[in-house]
Amino acid sequence: MSRILELKDLTIKFGGLTAVNNLNMHLNEGEALGLIGPNGAGKTTAFNLIVGVYQPTSGKVVFNGEDITGLKPDQMCHKGIGRTFQVVKPFGNMTVQQNIMVGAFVNTSSPKEARQIAEGIMEKVGLQAKKDVLALNLTIPERKRLEMAKALATKPRLLLLDEVLAGLNPTEIEDAVKLIKSINNDGITIMMIEHVLQATMAICGRIVVLDYGKKIAEGSPQEVTSNPEVIKAYLGDEYDNA
Repeated sequence: MSRILELKDLTIKFGGLTAVNNLNMHLNEGEALGLIGPNGAGKTTAFNLIVGVYQPTSGKVVFNGEDITGLKPDQMCHKGIGRTFQVVKPFGNMTVQQNIMVGAFVNTSSPKEARQIAEGIMEKVGLQAKKDVLALNLTIPERKRLEMAKALATKPRLLLLDEVLAGLNPTEIEDAVKLIKSINNDGITIMMIEHVLQATMAICGRIVVLDYGKKIAEGSPQEVTSNPEVIKAYLGDEYDNA
């Protein structure tokens, strides 16, 4: 199985704070991997390093065998890395379809083609009935789906999902899990940050745990949730002796 992403000794320091500390991890093509840890563990910072929002203090980001360290976010997008954001901020005065078309314009200059791409993605994420609704009028679950749709419109090979389940009720989480699994089954590699651990375990075959910017564990959901260091740092007593 080929590796689509490798992080090699990835480190970033903000003044005296080391937010990500010598992070080594990889992601296989077609895999779904969960990145978990306490608040402030460096998860979103790691995402921002991968997509070029931040430049690392040291270390490398390798995508599809190419060292892409130092590229800007738009260049990363063109390489095939898409991402969502914790705080969803759609273009409120544009329709759902227009929002998704913005993502499609990464790969085409044709409005007709962008519209066709948007149509297919709206069908995929269940927003077809909302195509002409202004994004500002969407519910939170719909905005979360739109956030994924905008990223999918860029045609990513790797999709980074940053807490797309936050704020959803159990039924909405179940629907979102099905959608993420479906996206993964379409051949798109997934890396997700999520605090809803049961959902992460349902989607991801492998989980990496960060604490204070360091990787403290890696393995299957079962291995990670029974790791004493992970229980102490993140999971809490309910997972002890599980």
